[in-house]
Amino acid sequence: GGGEAVPDRGRVPGRTMGASGGQDAALTIVLAEYLPEGWYEAQGLQARAQGVLGSSDVWLEQTDTGVSVRYGHFNRYEEAERAFGVVRNNYAAMDAGGYQFCYIYNIPRPNPPIPRDWDLFENNCGYSLEIATYYNVPEEDYYDRKADAVRAVESLRAEGETAYLVHGNQESRVFVGCFPRDVVQTAYVNGELQQVVNPLVQAFINRYEYRYENGGVVYNVGHDGMGGSTRTPIRPVLVNVDTFWEEGPF
Repeated sequence: GGGEAVPDRGRVPGRTMGASGGQDAALTIVLAEYLPEGWYEAQGLQARAQGVLGSSDVWLEQTDTGVSVRYGHFNRYEEAERAFGVVRNNYAAMDAGGYQFCYIYNIPRPNPPIPRDWDLFENNCGYSLEIATYYNVPEEDYYDRKADAVRAVESLRAEGETAYLVHGNQESRVFVGCFPRDVVQTAYVNGELQQVVNPLVQAFINRYEYRYENGGVVYNVGHDGMGGSTRTPIRPVLVNVDTFWEEGPF
């Protein structure tokens, strides 16, 4: 988010690069998405798309919000891009309906198995320190954000850290520390009401200078007023586990 990632020289493992190879396909093309009552529309589009594209690899996927019509299974982004060009050139002939559009979609991989005590939400933590984020980069054929987040937690725990993770829809996040809910208090400081962190927890936070994205340290890049640039490391953030999901999906 607005930062520049540089090679990791810290304690969080980097990402595993490369295509998915013989594993399950990583990408598909979404032709349209319908509400739950739109199954007949979805089936109609499926049949039309198979005819227009000359392929039987058009399939339906039930989602949380309805039904998605998808075309193709691809292991590399350049393959999906070529197929997407064909879809876009023939999209009008498929008659997907109003307010529909097509796009390349990263097929989520299942969550790797982890011990229960690695899951942030299974440990009754009030606060924890978020130190790393992993996200897929289809343009670079990188789809292993979940596995790399697990490896990061494994590595941190091998060093004696109390590390956790959370898999979101688009990102996997890594945390250290499990603190009770009363480590953050509201108090008056110089006449202003502020949130005050327990000194012992603050000392723990101060041990971590950097925040990572896909194994690289993240910086805020600015200007020094003399034509040059500055880079300030983005520090880890203490998160309220109880309100974590309310702060926005990831």
